[in-house]
Amino acid sequence: MGAFNPLSLIAPALSIGLSLLAPPTRLPDAAGPRVGDLSFQRSDYGVQIPDIWGMFRLPGNYIWAKDIEEEAQTSTVTTGKGGGPRTVQNVTNYSYFGTAASLLCRGPAEFRRIWLNSKLVFDRSQSGNQQAMNDTDNFEYNYLTLHTGTSLQGPDGTISAAVGYYTPAYRYRAYLVYRRLPLADYGNRPPSISAEMVVGGQVVNVNYGGDGSGSSGNITVQSNLYVNNDTTTLSLGYSSISSFTSLTTPDGYTVYTNGTDYTVNTSTGTLTIPSGSAIRTVFGTNPNITVALRATFVATLSASVFRRVDPKPFPLNAIVADLCGRAGLPNTSIDPSDLESISVRGFVHNNVEPARNSLETLSKGYPFDVVESSGALKFVRLWYSGKPITTLTADALGAHDYGTGHTPLWTQTRTPQSELPAEVRVRYSDWDRDFAEGSAYDRRLTQPSTQKVSIDLTSLALTGDEATNIARRSMYLAWAAAVRYDFALAMDWIILDPGDLIEFERPVDDSGGTTPVVLYVDSADVGANFQINLRAIGFDPVVCQRYDANAAGAY
Repeated sequence: MGAFNPLSLIAPALSIGLSLLAPPTRLPDAAGPRVGDLSFQRSDYGVQIPDIWGMFRLPGNYIWAKDIEEEAQTSTVTTGKGGGPRTVQNVTNYSYFGTAASLLCRGPAEFRRIWLNSKLVFDRSQSGNQQAMNDTDNFEYNYLTLHTGTSLQGPDGTISAAVGYYTPAYRYRAYLVYRRLPLADYGNRPPSISAEMVVGGQVVNVNYGGDGSGSSGNITVQSNLYVNNDTTTLSLGYSSISSFTSLTTPDGYTVYTNGTDYTVNTSTGTLTIPSGSAIRTVFGTNPNITVALRATFVATLSASVFRRVDPKPFPLNAIVADLCGRAGLPNTSIDPSDLESISVRGFVHNNVEPARNSLETLSKGYPFDVVESSGALKFVRLWYSGKPITTLTADALGAHDYGTGHTPLWTQTRTPQSELPAEVRVRYSDWDRDFAEGSAYDRRLTQPSTQKVSIDLTSLALTGDEATNIARRSMYLAWAAAVRYDFALAMDWIILDPGDLIEFERPVDDSGGTTPVVLYVDSADVGANFQINLRAIGFDPVVCQRYDANAAGAY
C-alpha cells in the first residue's frame, strides 16, 4: 500500500470550486409556439338574423373584430446544479387576446347561457350555486359586454374606441362584445360562440341563499352595470345597502370618487351620475356609447344578489300573428285566436326565409290550417277532441245543377297501404340536451308499406316525449287520411270550414237504416255553380285526444 497523499482530496474540491466560479454557458434565445396569422375571421354579409320566441340556443355571427393581439413575455432560464455545467437562456412565450362582437338574434332578447366553443362561460340559469354566480359575474365583468337589443340601445364603448364617432348602435339586435379575451383555452384562435337566448321570459333577482328566506348578515356584492351618457340614475337591484365601496371600469380599473363623480342612496339602492362627473369623460366624443362599470358594496344577505333569466312558454297565436305581420298582413286581416291555448317552448325563424315556411313548420308540430272566414284569414286547430257541429243526412247529399242527372250521394276513396308510411321520423332541437339535434320516430310493423317520412322540426324546441308524440300523431293522420269521403252539397253548407267535425248518417241498406260516422272536414271548395265540394276523412276522438296538439310544447 502506497503512502497517503493529501493532495488527492484537495484536487476534486478545487475542481468543483473552479466550475462554480466559471460563468454559465449562454444558449441561443428560444421561443415558444407562435401564431403566424393574426388576422380575424371575416363575417359573412347576408347571413340571416334569427327571430326567436321563447328560448333557443343560437350560433353567433361575428360582425366586428380587431386583429388578434400578441403579447410577448421573455424570461431568463438558468439550468445546472451541483458541480455540473451551468447554462442560461432567454425564452420568449407568446400570449394572444381577442376583441370582437358577435350578433345572436333580433332583440330585445336576454342572454341566459353563453358557450365559447363547447365551454360554458356564462350561466344565468342557476339560483343556488354561489360559485357559478361568482364565475358568471366575474367573466362578464372582465371580458363581456352584453347588448339585449332594445330600442334605446347605444353604441358599444369598445367598438367606439376603435371605430370612432359613427359606430352603429345595432338597435333591435342582441349581440355581445368580448374584450381582450385570453385565447389560450381556444387554441389561440377566435372561439365559436353560441348562446341561449330568451324572448318573453322573466328576469328575476334571487339571493345567494336561493330562496330569499330572510337570512341575516352582510355580504360583499359586485354588480355589473351598463351605462351611456344619457344615464343619470341607475338601480343597483338591492334594497338594503349598508356601505358602498367603489365604482370601477374593466379597462384600467379606474376608481371613481364617491360623492363627486357619483352618489349612492343606500336606502333606495340607486346610484346617480351627475352631469359634471368624470365618469362621463370615458364616453369620449360620442355621447351615446355604452360602457361597463362594476359597483362594489356591502348588502344584507337577504338582499337580491344574482340576476337569473327564466324562460316562459310562448303562445302559438302570438307567434303566428308576428310572422303574419312581418309578411305584411295587418292584425285586422288575421284571426289566430283558436291557437291561443297551445304553448311553444322555443321557436326560431330565419328572416331571409318566407314567413310561409315557418308557418308550415309550426303546423307540422302543432296541426292547424288556414281558412278564409268573414273576410279574414282564420287559423284553426286541427285534430283535437271535440263534438260534431252538424249532421249530414242523405237529404243534404247529391247536389247537382237543375235538369242534370243525379250525382252519387257520396264517394269513398282509399289510398293503397303500400303508399302509406311505415315509419315517421321527427328531427328536432332537444330541450333537455342543450338544444342538440334529436330524433324520434314511430313505426307500423304489420303492414306491407316500406315508405319512410322525415319531418324537419329542428327550428322547434321539444322534449323527447313531445317529439315522439308528434311522430305518432303524424303517422295516425297519414293513415286516417287514407280513407276519404267526397260530398256535393248545396250552398246552404258554405258555413263548413276545414277543421270542423261533422257527423255523417251513412246509409247501410235499402231499408233506410243508417250508422253515424264522425268525420273531419279536410277541404271545402265552392264550385262555379255554387256547389260545395266537401272532402272529409275519418276521425277517432280517442286517438286525437291522446295526440292532441296541446301535448307538444306545454310545460
